[in-house]
Amino acid sequence: SIPKLSIPSGRITAIIGTNGAGKSTFVSCMCGLMKKTKGTFLLDGKKQSAKERVRDSYLVMQEVNHQLFSDSVREEIVLGSGESSENSLQEIMTALDISALSERHPMTLSGGQKQRVIIASAMFCGKKILYFDEPTSGLDFSHMIQTCQLLKQLQKEDVFLFIITHDYELIASVCDSVIHVENGQVQEQYLLDSVGTEKLQAFFSQLEE
Repeated sequence: SIPKLSIPSGRITAIIGTNGAGKSTFVSCMCGLMKKTKGTFLLDGKKQSAKERVRDSYLVMQEVNHQLFSDSVREEIVLGSGESSENSLQEIMTALDISALSERHPMTLSGGQKQRVIIASAMFCGKKILYFDEPTSGLDFSHMIQTCQLLKQLQKEDVFLFIITHDYELIASVCDSVIHVENGQVQEQYLLDSVGTEKLQAFFSQLEE
């Protein structure tokens, strides 16, 4: 059950909730992968079908092996990327520390390296709406910081970013707002101002109890 939500472009929104709350299902509805849904999705004031949402979205899944299709890291990143530039590609690969892996087959990489390749693909794809499902779960601290910096860069490009995460530091570092999902319903949407930050801290305190 999703109430009316209004989200401006250029905002990074965290999607939080306990395990099994329905966060991934919510994102599947948003990006058009779940067909049996009711309601209306508007992008820039225009109604979008599920097919159009799939076209305009990129989802970084938790299980990255399901998203690796090409024979090299470079081919994987540029797959379906449209008009993005070579300079942009090199900048992203360097920032995520995968330039040296350019000609490696993605399936020969470690879990953290695979995750960085898929994050690079999302950042290079040129899509309007990006969804990340636990994007930092397989990353060490330095690569998490690099990912945060790239997400902040993307924010300037007038895209919509949604991040499913249990990582308080990630939310505090890059997100502007929160959508809280529980029991298959959107319970609350709030900005990360002083009041919103207190709500977020309270949520994570409850998780630790």
